[in-house]
Amino acid sequence: MDHYEGNYMQKRFFMMLTAGLLFAGVALGAEKPRTFIGKGDVELGIDLGSSKFDSDFDDDASTRSAFRAGYFVNDNFEIEAEVAETDLNVLTSNLNTYTLNASWNFQGGSHVVPYVQAGVGLADYDYESLFGSTRIDDSGLALKGAVGTRIFFGDHDRVAMRLEAAVQSVDILDENETALNISAGVVVRLGDEGSRARHHPEGVTESSRWRRKRSGDRHRVRSRSIQTLPRGAG
Repeated sequence: MDHYEGNYMQKRFFMMLTAGLLFAGVALGAEKPRTFIGKGDVELGIDLGSSKFDSDFDDDASTRSAFRAGYFVNDNFEIEAEVAETDLNVLTSNLNTYTLNASWNFQGGSHVVPYVQAGVGLADYDYESLFGSTRIDDSGLALKGAVGTRIFFGDHDRVAMRLEAAVQSVDILDENETALNISAGVVVRLGDEGSRARHHPEGVTESSRWRRKRSGDRHRVRSRSIQTLPRGAG
């Protein structure tokens, strides 16, 4: 298999994986009761990690940072926009990628929520020589396939640590370059806790259970007060 055919097959694989996730999200919907994430929730996050390209493109692992914002179409399927920057080891050069990702999340009632992801977008490469005499700008297709997990913590389960391993393919400088990205970050979930409680495996979350108990106690105290009023009072 020559270089061109290998790149073609790789692109087809990423496209098929992305399409499969899209159809799965729309067709299957949410079959299991959710615990931490639900339809209509928004997720914001930042990542920091390393990116290791082929040796002919970059000598060693590079620092990679990313910002992501996602929307949950249902309890399992998420559409996510991701902007990432990789500071390459070659002096004054960096690689920016802008991808639209489709994620399928596996929720089983625990604080750990693993996922698979595929994405497609744009890669933008920028190089400038040390004294500015030479500048190279190039852009091309960016593809991504990833597996990862969230680990939720906190009283209201709105914050999670996110760990991810991804393979990214970019077409720049008339070549196809592949990188292995390892990252860790934090995500914050923005959503309706009341809606989330209705889908909790036990019916309500701990915080919702406490609020209901407190409301019930106030109602009972008020009822006793009314019953002990002298006849004709009130």
